[in-house]
Amino acid sequence: MKIRNTVISLLLSFSLGCTPVPVRAAGMGGYRCGDNLTCSFDHNTGELTINGTGEMWDYGYYDSWGYWDEEYGGFVRYDDPGSFYSDKGCPAPPWAACSDEIKTVIIDEGVTTVGKNAFANCFELTAVKLPDTMTEIREAAFMSDFILSEINFPDGLVRIGGSAFSDTALTELKIPDSVRIIDSCAFYECTSLRSVELHEGIEVIGDYCFAGCSELEEINFPSTITSVGEGLLQFAYLWLEKQLLINSDFIMLNDDYLYRYFGKDEDVVIPDNVRKISKDCFGETLVRFYEDENGYRFTDETGKYLTDEYGLPVTDDYGNPIEAGDIDPTKFTYHYETWAEKRSDIRSVTLPDSITELPAELFQFHYGLEHVHIGSAVTEIPDYFCFSCPDLYSVDLPEGLLKIGEHAFAECYELTELTIPDSLEEVDSSSFYPSAPFLEFFGDWAVIGNGVLMKYQGKGKVVTVPEGIRTIVGNAFYNTPVVSLTLSSTVRILCENAFDSSMLVDLTLNDGLETIPRDVISGSKPFRYLTIPESVKNIDPLCCRNDNCFTVIGKKGSAAEGYARSRNLPFQDVEQSDGPDMTIDPIKDCWSFKNTSNVFSGSNQITEEDLAILKDAGIRVDDAWSGACFGMCMTILLAYKGRFTARQIDSTASSIGELTADSKVQSMINFYQCLQQTEEFRASKREMFFEQSVYSIIRNAEAISKGASPFMICLDTNSGNRHAVIGYGAEEGSWIYNGREWNHRVLVYDPNKVSFNDDCCMYYDPVTFSVSIPQYEFYWDAIRSGNWLYLRYFDDPDVLNSVEYPFEERFGAPGPQGDLDGDGTLTAKDAECLLDYLLCRTQLNGTQTKLADLNGDSRLTASDLTLLKQKILSYGKVA
Repeated sequence: MKIRNTVISLLLSFSLGCTPVPVRAAGMGGYRCGDNLTCSFDHNTGELTINGTGEMWDYGYYDSWGYWDEEYGGFVRYDDPGSFYSDKGCPAPPWAACSDEIKTVIIDEGVTTVGKNAFANCFELTAVKLPDTMTEIREAAFMSDFILSEINFPDGLVRIGGSAFSDTALTELKIPDSVRIIDSCAFYECTSLRSVELHEGIEVIGDYCFAGCSELEEINFPSTITSVGEGLLQFAYLWLEKQLLINSDFIMLNDDYLYRYFGKDEDVVIPDNVRKISKDCFGETLVRFYEDENGYRFTDETGKYLTDEYGLPVTDDYGNPIEAGDIDPTKFTYHYETWAEKRSDIRSVTLPDSITELPAELFQFHYGLEHVHIGSAVTEIPDYFCFSCPDLYSVDLPEGLLKIGEHAFAECYELTELTIPDSLEEVDSSSFYPSAPFLEFFGDWAVIGNGVLMKYQGKGKVVTVPEGIRTIVGNAFYNTPVVSLTLSSTVRILCENAFDSSMLVDLTLNDGLETIPRDVISGSKPFRYLTIPESVKNIDPLCCRNDNCFTVIGKKGSAAEGYARSRNLPFQDVEQSDGPDMTIDPIKDCWSFKNTSNVFSGSNQITEEDLAILKDAGIRVDDAWSGACFGMCMTILLAYKGRFTARQIDSTASSIGELTADSKVQSMINFYQCLQQTEEFRASKREMFFEQSVYSIIRNAEAISKGASPFMICLDTNSGNRHAVIGYGAEEGSWIYNGREWNHRVLVYDPNKVSFNDDCCMYYDPVTFSVSIPQYEFYWDAIRSGNWLYLRYFDDPDVLNSVEYPFEERFGAPGPQGDLDGDGTLTAKDAECLLDYLLCRTQLNGTQTKLADLNGDSRLTASDLTLLKQKILSYGKVA
């Protein structure tokens, strides 16, 4: 923007001439106030003329001294050398500096709008002439023009903006039938206004539009009005007194629009002729004051004593309050006042069948309200309709109701009697208090209306949503014990926070569902499995609020796979066939020695070289041996997952079970024992509830026979120590422990035992998640609640192996590239092993996979098999 030092001199030139002088700017040929509008001013007559075509520009706040500059962040005076003007978007109009000289504004034909703040604070302005082309008078256009008393509202005018004529001297209004909207405070504090004539066609009158019009007596409200704002006629007491003479209880705006109820009945019955009702119908208290010529007054409702203008008691010479009972009210004048406070004296309200639409917040914060009857024509309960009505216990909802809005009955703690019509289709998650008493009568599934699930109230942990439920609202599973949830085929709509549950681990969506919106899954950090059917086409990237690394299960090529890839989440093909049985053989795949001090000789049994690696990694190392259970379990799993092989430790060993506890092996085990102190390991101790851990252990154990991996279980023992074992399978049977029969168990390898032991297994109930590990008196009765115990599982090799162990350096180099059977040589058996893998007969572990990738392309193909054959022939040991 350019600095215009010529502005002041140009504006001062207004005072030098007697003929209209165009307001001009350097290089522009005239000051503009719109893209195609210019202005001129006659100082002699005080007449400002706007001509041209189209809209007038909007302006910021200004007066005759300066203007508010948003960029500068302050008030800029016109005589400031840094003051400036620009074209469109300038902070003040061209006539701003002489606004206190303007007496008349004439806007010529062709102009369609009066801009925002255009003539605000023109204190000498008395008359305005608007053209027939005018369609809109914008916000604050003539605000605070205190002596403005003449204006014509042309046919064709559609909208009068907020505060457009507030604080003006208009005495009567004739609003043409073309006007559709009068915005908030448009005629606020027009204290000279006596009459308002509105015509059919007007639809919306904003908040406080005629508030403070203390002399207003006559105003009509056409039948076309659909919305009346808050405080519309606040402090318009002359009009109010006139209405009270007609009906002291129900104040009407027209024959069918109820504005206020000032009656005294506790049980209010709205007349049958009422079709519309204002938002503050029950939000004001009417008080009549008696007042004498000295300003002393009292009320006929609550005042026993005379009070002064400040509401303080008037006393006699002895300081005693003067009672009003002995005073003749006829010697006092009276007037009415309304106080903006909710009616706490109303106990019930009956709304008639003639009302079709209800205003939002109608009964909000109405303490004392106990019952509401809603007429049969209403199809939607608006937002905050009865919000925070703590005494409300009964509501009659009409048949045909379709929707209940946000917080409509929230914080209604006593709402017990509520019959939901079958027609109801849409309910916001915040519509009711989450523990509203009426929901208790629904049993496990609080389903209302046309299949809308409000809340699951059962105690199940593995749950399937019943058929018939179409919509699941937000917080339906909040604070429930559900760990695994499957949706029925009828579900079609999921609302935000539908699965806001700290317990949920596994969610299976139903075929027929099409959309997963934002924030559907939230609250559960251990959430692990999401099954998405092929019918789902739209998945919001933020459907899961937490940054969980859960597995997406779906069909390849579906939206589920695309979602998983976009979020870098693991994807599992739902049609993928089961893998090979991965159950551990405790004799072959586990250590042949026990976790005892006899084996580890009462000390860490860790070499100085291994200690140095741990210390360099910042890992704490205890001075004395305190058990190597974690180390033994971790090394078994790492070997099982292919991070190293038994042959890397002993070339003659074919499995972990063949290795002995020599000093190097003990050092390696205790090296991994120390890794449980790392932050990575601690972070892997997922923030789970007991039931979530049990579910995950059961789910993984039952899938081991179908290709899932064994895992480590960490638990508290009866001695108060923490112990590690390996879950490596699951089976059914019949066992008696803790005085009850168990039909399921997780097979467990315990490093404290050399061979398999029944007492070390984890016995469980797949319905209640009761658990028992007899060896350690570990018992959780999900029904009667046992002792609290720690139970977690770990299966992430990257966490278990957070610091790589130097096997080659400690135990020697592995066999040659291609040695898949680990015998140290290349033979036809290695080729058979790779061929079986390529024909999907077997799986390879991690080490084998690396050894088989002979061409180095990170894939195993027939090319690798060909190279392996050539290498075997050149190696010279074909068997």
